[in-house]
Amino acid sequence: KSATMANYIEYRRGNIPVVLACPHGGYEHPSSVLDRTQGCFEHDHHTAELADAVHGALSQRLAEHSGLDKPAPYLVKNLLHRSKLDCNRKREDACHPSCPLACAAHTEYFDRIDASVREAIAAHGFCHVFDLHGQSHRHASELGYCIRTSVLLGPDSDLDHPEHVPTSSLGALVHRGHTLSSLIRGPCSLGAHLERQGHQAFPSHAHPQPASDKEMYFWGAYTTWRYGTASRAFPACAATQLETASVPRSTPEGIAAFGVALAAAIAGFVQDAYAWPGPASEPA
Repeated sequence: KSATMANYIEYRRGNIPVVLACPHGGYEHPSSVLDRTQGCFEHDHHTAELADAVHGALSQRLAEHSGLDKPAPYLVKNLLHRSKLDCNRKREDACHPSCPLACAAHTEYFDRIDASVREAIAAHGFCHVFDLHGQSHRHASELGYCIRTSVLLGPDSDLDHPEHVPTSSLGALVHRGHTLSSLIRGPCSLGAHLERQGHQAFPSHAHPQPASDKEMYFWGAYTTWRYGTASRAFPACAATQLETASVPRSTPEGIAAFGVALAAAIAGFVQDAYAWPGPASEPA
């Protein structure tokens, strides 16, 4: 599907209930967009290329295995460097307050995701947003669900306590009959599916808990909160923050292979969690 560009935001319209968001992979440094003065400016290296790889691999996988006609996820990418715009923050924290161009780009980015989520829910009854990032502080990819490290340290009975459902980004899936523990670190969790593709993931069935509550872990930020937790403007939407490991993103060949693995993990998770596009699979 062809991409549209507006206000430094790339958008590809999809037709399946998956939205890929890429907020920190942009390279553009236009002088007309004022630099941010506070917050994190670090670029998530090669996540824009990884988003393209996942988009293509997921489209191909579903076309080959599901019988769907030209399936494609929605894709929204911020093309501006993070020093200009951080599309994983509220607008007041995302850009220079006196820069209309940056504010317009922020609005465009989330308007595109909003519209994609609404369209997917109207067509399929649900939507899942995967917010694609990169981190380098651990070898495993991190999966964030707006659940703090201290909660993950506890047993499944604590994680599954009803108090955590409204603050997690997976409430829409719990309301479909799943438990948080099964979704986050069960054998059919996204982490478990990624591990089956040969990539370490946390949390997962193999790596269910951190070593301590002091361990660095990106458990979710604005986008995950916006589409999975807070507004309830999208009650049939859930969200995951994907903090991908750095080594698989280090070469073009690695990015292509990692894109295939992430696409397979996302497809497997969506099938098991939503029974889409067919019956759930049996865990390996």
